[in-house]
Amino acid sequence: MTRYDIKCPICGCWNRALDLDDSNNRMECADCRQDFVLLRISKTVAIPLVTQEQLKLIGASHDPIASVPKTA
Repeated sequence: MTRYDIKCPICGCWNRALDLDDSNNRMECADCRQDFVLLRISKTVAIPLVTQEQLKLIGASHDPIASVPKTA
């Protein structure tokens, strides 16, 4: 049995530990009470947030345009 954390597309509330296998991908939001069917479930990847201070520590330029090569 797989549990999913799904963000409601209507209100944005996170619905935690849902078992969608038994309900054929149907869920009801715990906050707005809207009932809907998820067409697909995709795995998400966390993207780290990098601050300007961290960029300075690794020597990266804070200006993304400066690193683009100029074409003739």
